[in-house]
Amino acid sequence: MPNWIRRYNEASGVANTETTGYHETITRASIRAAHHMLGLHGEAVLLHEVLESLMASELGRSDWLLRYWSQPLLFSAQARKRWIEPDLKGLPYGRNQP
Repeated sequence: MPNWIRRYNEASGVANTETTGYHETITRASIRAAHHMLGLHGEAVLLHEVLESLMASELGRSDWLLRYWSQPLLFSAQARKRWIEPDLKGLPYGRNQP
């Protein structure tokens, strides 16, 4: 997934730098959250129904990550480059290690 995102960014004119483009912590947290939502619904549920449920939940809010990470940490160059554990409270979706 990271390489796809980086390549998409480059193809669409977005540079992958310390302040723009690919963000490792946001990507991994989002994948964990999506995996959690898929697990809640099971295999019999259609993907669009799972996505509708995800978007109707807290995970559909653009600021959901700020419940777990402070803004300075989440938007730091370090969090953009590698996984950084949340500093406000533990992420309830998936295991603590990426």
